[in-house]
Amino acid sequence: MIHHSDHGSNYLSVQYTDRVIELATLQWVSWWSTQRLHSELSYRTPVEIETEFNQTTKTL
Repeated sequence: MIHHSDHGSNYLSVQYTDRVIELATLQWVSWWSTQRLHSELSYRTPVEIETEFNQTTKTL
């Protein structure tokens, strides 16, 4: 048995919980934007579409 004198207080901390949620959300948004293929975007990622758009508008 391992005894922790803090009784897991870091898991009860609102700031700790908020930070965990924030990091998980950032990871999900990163995955959604850079890896997930979207059928409405011809099975490309939003980042690919944005890059293409930026390259196209630079030449105008």
